[in-house]
Parts: sequence; C-alpha cells; structure tokens
Amino acid sequence: MGFSRDESFYFRYSESYQHWFTRVGEQFFGDAKHNALGKKEVTQSWGQNSEHPPLMKVLFGFSWRWFGKKLRNVETIRRTAHDDNVARIRVKNVSPSDGFKKGDQVQILGPQLVNNKASDARKHLGWATVDKRVGNAVELVAKGVNPDSLKAACTEPRTSNRLEPHPWITGCQAATTSTLHFMRESTAMRFPAWVMAGILIALIFLLATLWFGPWVGLFAALTFLFIPRHFFHAHLCTFDTAVTTMIVAVIYAFWRSLKSRKWVFICSILWGLALLTKLNAFFIPIPLVAWWLITVPPQWRIEKRERTRVRNTAIHGTWALITLFSFLWMGSMTAACALLCWGTVAGVRIKLQPIPQAFLWMPPIGISMLFLLWPLLWYDSAESFTNYLSFHLNHIHYLQQYFGEILAVPPFPLSFPFTMTALTVPVVLLVLFGLGVVTLYFTERAEVASNIRWMILLNLIFSMLLIAMPETPIFGGIKHWLASMVFFALIAGYGFNWLRKQLLTRLPNKMPVAVIGSLMLAALFLGSSVSDSLQYRLFGTSYYNEIAGGVRGARDNGMHRQFWGYSGRYALDYLNKNAPRGSHVAFHNTTWDAVTWYQRDGLLRHDLRWRRDPPRFCQPGTFYVFHYQKSFAQNQLNAWTNMGSWVPDNIISVDGVPMLSIYSCKGRDKT
Repeated sequence: MGFSRDESFYFRYSESYQHWFTRVGEQFFGDAKHNALGKKEVTQSWGQNSEHPPLMKVLFGFSWRWFGKKLRNVETIRRTAHDDNVARIRVKNVSPSDGFKKGDQVQILGPQLVNNKASDARKHLGWATVDKRVGNAVELVAKGVNPDSLKAACTEPRTSNRLEPHPWITGCQAATTSTLHFMRESTAMRFPAWVMAGILIALIFLLATLWFGPWVGLFAALTFLFIPRHFFHAHLCTFDTAVTTMIVAVIYAFWRSLKSRKWVFICSILWGLALLTKLNAFFIPIPLVAWWLITVPPQWRIEKRERTRVRNTAIHGTWALITLFSFLWMGSMTAACALLCWGTVAGVRIKLQPIPQAFLWMPPIGISMLFLLWPLLWYDSAESFTNYLSFHLNHIHYLQQYFGEILAVPPFPLSFPFTMTALTVPVVLLVLFGLGVVTLYFTERAEVASNIRWMILLNLIFSMLLIAMPETPIFGGIKHWLASMVFFALIAGYGFNWLRKQLLTRLPNKMPVAVIGSLMLAALFLGSSVSDSLQYRLFGTSYYNEIAGGVRGARDNGMHRQFWGYSGRYALDYLNKNAPRGSHVAFHNTTWDAVTWYQRDGLLRHDLRWRRDPPRFCQPGTFYVFHYQKSFAQNQLNAWTNMGSWVPDNIISVDGVPMLSIYSCKGRDKT
C-alpha cells in the first residue's frame, strides 16, 4: 500500500519524537549533559505536529525503533594508513535513534538492482563495527576487507548520461543486525496500527457477544473488517482506526462498569488513552450521557408560586426571547443553558437518578492523563491546549468531490455521511443491516433490553450526525465516522443471526451440522466483501458498491476516486526502469516525506529527485506523476503545457478508470 500524505508526516514526527526519547535516555543513563526535560527541548520536540495527541505517534516510533531494520547509505570508503585489509566506511544520515551504537556490528550490503532484487545474503559484502559518531553520520571499521575492492563494488558505472541496462535502486548500504529488526522501516511504523485494528475486531466481537451471543459477535467483527474502505484504513499509519478502537473500548468498559467498580477505573483510564489518541475522544461521553438520560429519565416537578398574571407573562416572555436569541446568535449549547435558567425561574425542579460512577471518575482521571502524558502540555499548558483545540475548531477545508460539485467551504450537505455510507458499503451488508434494524427495533423489541437498543442506536447515529453538521470538515470521507460503522456492523450481525436461525430450523438439530451450516452462511454473505477488500486494498478510497455503479459509476457521477496521494507508490516501478539517472520527478500529490521513505525502503532509486510540480521550462528527462482528482484539473492542464504533450507515457487504472498518469517532458527548454 502506498504512503498517504498523513502517514508520511506521522513517519517524520514519530521518528523525531524518538530522538527526544533517546536524549532523555542519554541524560539519565549516559554521559550527556543536555536538559531533555527542559522547556526548550520539550517544546521544540513536541511542538511538531502538535495538532494531534502523541500516543499513536509514540507507539509508531518505538515500533520503528525496536523492529525496523535500518538501512543507511554508504557515503565514502577509504583505506587506513597502516593496514591494506582494513576499510573505514562513512555512513550518512544516521540519527541516534537509528541504532548504530559504538561497538555494534553491522552488515555491509552491495547495490540493489532494479530488475534483480537480491536477498541480503546475496548482497553481502562484509561485516563492520561502529567506531564513532561524527555529527549525523557514523564511521565503521571493516577488517579483512580490501578497501579498493569494496569501493569498486559500491561505485556505480557512469559511462553515459542514459540508463545502464540494469540501473541501481540503491548503492552500498550499512544494515543493522539486531534479531528484533525484522521489518521494513515503514512496516514497523505501521505495525501498531495493525495491532490496534486487531484489538478493535476483538472488541467488536466481545461487545456483540456480551449483548447477543457469539454468532452476532463473529459476524459483526468480520463485517467491520471486510468493508473494503475499513480494510484499507486498518493498514495505515494513521489515527482513525486507533481512535475507533479506543471509543469501542470505552463503551465496552462503561457497560461493564455499571455492575463492577473495577471497570469504573478501567473505563476512566481507557478514556484518558483515547484523549491521548485523537480529538474525537472528547465526544465519547455525549452519547453515553444521552443514553443515561433516556434509559434512566430524571424526575421533575413544577412548584407553584404566587405571582400575578402580568408578572408571569413578563417573566416567561423575557426568558423565551433570551432563549430564542441565544439559539440564533450563540448556538444550541447557550440556548440550552438559557432554557435551564428559564426552568429554574419558573419553578421547575429536576431530580436526577443515581449517576453512573464512571461519569464521576472519567474527567479527573482522563484529563489528568492527557496533561501528564503529553509533554507539549507540560509548559504553557493553557496556551498549548487552547492552540490544540483552536486548530480543529478552525480546521481548513480540503476540497471534496460530491456528485460533480467541489465542496470547498461550508455549509456542506447534510446527506454526505449517509449517502457515502450507502455507496461505499457492500450491498449485501446494507441488506443485512436493514434486516437487523427491522428485527431489533420493530419485530423483536421484547427480546432485547431497551437499554441495549438505545446504546446501539445513539452510538450508531452520533458520529454520523456530527459529520452531517454543515460546518464540520468532510475531507476524510468515511474514516471520520468509523465509530458509527462499528454499530452498523453490530446491527448487520444481528440481522445475519436472525436469518441464520430462520434458515437453520430446517436442518437437523445437531451441533456439527448447525455450526457448519452457520459458517457456510457467513461465508456466503461475506464472500463478496472479502473479495472486494482484497481487490481494492491498494486503492481503498476508490471502492464504490453496485448502487454507485462501482468505481466507473462513481467517476461518471462525479465522486471522489482518491485522495491522500498514496497512489504515487504505483508509479515507482516505471520510474525505476525508465527515468534517466538523476532525473527530477514531479510527484504532484505525493509528499517529499513519502518519496524519502520509498527510497529508504528500497522501492525508489536514490538518484531520483522529488519536486512537487513540473518546471515551467522542463528539459527531457523530467517526469510528472499526476493524481486524478477533479480539484486538480488545472494541474493537468498546466502539465500538458509544461510537459509538451497531453499523452501520458503510462497510466495506472482501476477497472479501466485512470488513477495515475506518468508524463515525461517533451517540451522545449528555456533556450
């Protein structure tokens, strides 16, 4: 899967946070004298990407540091003054977090060819020991190696300005040799997201099983996983699946806390972790409080007060106007406060039922965890927290294509989350969801506790209603209401279980027969979803169901095919084989960070150079990778002019719909 824009930034900042942790370790367990916990270092390190809490970036970074195999380019090779069989090797771009500590043994690997991707064993040129660190580089000592032979093996022939038959992706590299370093660096960065996705699937199973039994739990968990867009997001180094995991964990713990004091504190701690994951966590209590007020309604009474008719009219009229103006000018929350004050003046007395203990413990524990475990909030806490909230309250609006219209500024359509759900969930699952709604809320109401049905309903609609608000940014597509989709999957699982019971009554009432029949039925209903998830795994945001007419119908109806720039990954093989040495490639919507990590992972030749847009006067050998989005139409027109041709050299498509075009410069240069 290609690296999305967001992922590329999180790669960078997760790595930079590890540099801070390294300095902390050096301060307390080494000889370093810098003050890593001081205001200057903390604000410099954690002020980067401060719009998001740190938990997942810290996990990404530690996973990269512990499990990622570090490959760093050899810069120079020279002989020592006294021994012809000892080579001194300088390796560049090595941070303290990369490893390469003094005394470590590292492997020297030969160049990687484009058409001949060899194993490390085949590329092995020798072993070396880290001797010292020099700035952002390290020097290695390789004994028993002829420096001239090693240098010759690491020097690419440059007999012409054109490509050799087999160009190099990388030159010689030094590789860490720890047994824990068994993943690519980008894979190690993504690994915590995979773990969180696995935990989410387990939580869906546990929650649904707690309420309805294991068959609902099993089908609901698999339903959520194999909605193609969910499957795509579950693999990315982002926060959307992770915060959904934390939301479901808090809801599960809250439900258990109603009968167990132990779970009260578990729920509060989980909410603190959720706050450290993403801003969405601040909204978790809203549907829970709404559930409590609905299922355990407060008692209220009106106290009669001796007032004249004129006085009553004046009081109620004044408060009615205050409430109305509060709603029109200052929003619903202010109007609600005014309404409560009006009720108090009118003599309304409300008696609340016993409050769930989790509501009392979640704020002190959760908020304290946020401030204690996010170093950014250690200094100038109020200002830093205000800036964090302000970023999201005033978030910019990225362009989104919706039925041929470019949605650039609010107000956005109220229908957006509901329509997108209907068009991006496999039709079979939509049908099962409809069946689940009918059976759960209309035909079998007496068989399911009212408080369970309300908990499901409120959490189903809350995230979607939040996105449906006209001012809410919608640039992220379905990933912004994944929490609602958990309860969509649960209702679909309930519908499946109802149908399963109806169909299996015709089979012999024997355990093996019932289990095998149930599994075959689940496979029948999930088969197309699994197939679509695998088919669209590389272009997850391009998936549309049969109602939309697939990706072709989505294109014809003017819907977003992709965003995030991840499809630039699928231009790399062509560029590796066809770009002249040292070419500049305008990667358009693929970030510099993403291209750097492609090169770090050995997916893109190291001699190719990133730029965002093609130069106005380009020379032969310049390439442009164009990402198809309607909002980029002007970029394509500019490319046709600058590149001297409207015919691309290569097109990457899905079901015949272009996703990516690669142009090479055929225009005239400045002279």
